[in-house]
Amino acid sequence: MSDTNPKASQTLVSKLASIYASVRGVVNTGFNTYDKYSYVTEADLSQQIRAELTKLNVFVVPSVVSHTLERVEGKTADKVKNVATVVMSFTVRDGDSGESFTNQFVGVGEDRGDKAIY
Repeated sequence: MSDTNPKASQTLVSKLASIYASVRGVVNTGFNTYDKYSYVTEADLSQQIRAELTKLNVFVVPSVVSHTLERVEGKTADKVKNVATVVMSFTVRDGDSGESFTNQFVGVGEDRGDKAIY
């Protein structure tokens, strides 16, 4: 019995390369009123990427490995700032082949109201 699903013959890396090539021109719809700049929102980027992942039966599972939040005295407008450190793990899995890989990423933010995971 031959496999008639062309997605099944692609490797996970080739699927991700295809997704990378197809997501272009995400518009800056967010605006930071405090610092006065435009940015691509997580929702806008996720919507485009999720659509492409779904087409190729690839999914991503995020997980928080660790999270710390310190309040530090400093010379900011509020005189106190938050220093947030988050370690995230992302597992990318191919629903056709079962291939997967996991990577960890560290994010550190420091400001008057840091949102940490973003």
